[in-house]
Amino acid sequence: MQTLTRRQHTALACAAVGAALLAALHLTTVFFSVAPANAVSDEYREDIDGWIFPFFEQHWALFAPNPFRENYRIEARTSTRGTATGWTDLSAVDNEAMRHHPYPARANQNMLRRAWKIYRGRGDLNAPARSERAELFRSYLRSIVAGRLAGLGHPGGYDAMQLRVTTLPVAPPPGQGAAPAPTALLLPWWKAPDAV
Repeated sequence: MQTLTRRQHTALACAAVGAALLAALHLTTVFFSVAPANAVSDEYREDIDGWIFPFFEQHWALFAPNPFRENYRIEARTSTRGTATGWTDLSAVDNEAMRHHPYPARANQNMLRRAWKIYRGRGDLNAPARSERAELFRSYLRSIVAGRLAGLGHPGGYDAMQLRVTTLPVAPPPGQGAAPAPTALLLPWWKAPDAV
């Protein structure tokens, strides 16, 4: 068995200390993102949100589920030199991947749905992104859609993409009234991720 040299020991020790510092920084940032408002989280809110969203977002759905009150049908199409393709129903692809599976993985469905909900929560969806955070959410959603299209064998090299999202309210229990009518939202064309 080969023993480590002094230089290798030093490199391993530095890597361990760096990993421990990064883990401590991450846990501290997560703590301040979910803690009640305080002087530190108020002063560093933009930095904290920049680290947490969208990849490390924390919510309590595991402990206090808040079921969705609406379903989304998210469709995408692309355009190359002004010629648009037909719509691809990304939600239907996710639903079909779960159908007839005893233990379906919902990661893809949840990723697309959460990305849409985060993006939708920013306000006027037809207006250009007015903050770094809004631009980050748009870029996150656009990247997920581009990845989905590529995974479905959609040819790359397109100039722009467009989303159409239909909100399908979940019907209330019998005797509680009728479900609201579905609503459709057509987003403006976005540049393709590799064209940005």
